[in-house]
Amino acid sequence: MRVSFAAICLVMLTACGEKSPAAPAAQPEPPAAAAAPAEPVPPPAIETMPIADVAAKMVGKFRSVDDPKAMLTISADGVWVEDYETTSPIHSTMTWRLFKGSDGPANAGVNFTPASYYLEVKEPSGAFYYEMAGVDENGFDMFYTARGNHLAYERIK
Repeated sequence: MRVSFAAICLVMLTACGEKSPAAPAAQPEPPAAAAAPAEPVPPPAIETMPIADVAAKMVGKFRSVDDPKAMLTISADGVWVEDYETTSPIHSTMTWRLFKGSDGPANAGVNFTPASYYLEVKEPSGAFYYEMAGVDENGFDMFYTARGNHLAYERIK
């Protein structure tokens, strides 16, 4: 049997030729990207809220963010109760009200910003004034006008 030179070359080329590439190995699917958590929506600026809404959000029981021994109970009827837990507990009952800076008492000795909201806490010896910085369902914060101290309170649930 005689084999042609062309047939031998064809067999050799087939045997020695490049093999067709293997199919790529299946890659696992990357995990689906988790949706980024939504950015929290900041509460509205306190000055844009009706003063009655601000007052309503201040009613409740609160604890100081900076000093967990300092507690407040604020009632809708204008009663402000401060309690301080120590070996000799301190309990003070005062009155409170909110007002717009443009409606501040003239004899307070404070330069009220007309657009801001202020808190007046009164005891028999006098009144304390605080500029409100923020309020929501979780608490409130304010600045003592005499020294600028920042005070923050969280609602006790």
